[in-house]
Amino acid sequence: MSIFVGYCFTSVKNRWIHKAVSTVHLDKPAYKDDVQHLSSIHILAQKRKFDHWLKSL
Repeated sequence: MSIFVGYCFTSVKNRWIHKAVSTVHLDKPAYKDDVQHLSSIHILAQKRKFDHWLKSL
């Protein structure tokens, strides 16, 4: 019984995290001439959206 309760807590927590991460929308990239520079900026901006969860691991 205690294993099941522990599993339920973990499962509920994981579902909440999954839902929060799943609602984050990525921006559409707008690369023009300097693809390498603009893609780097875009990737870092998108990563910042997930930093909250990445830093908590």
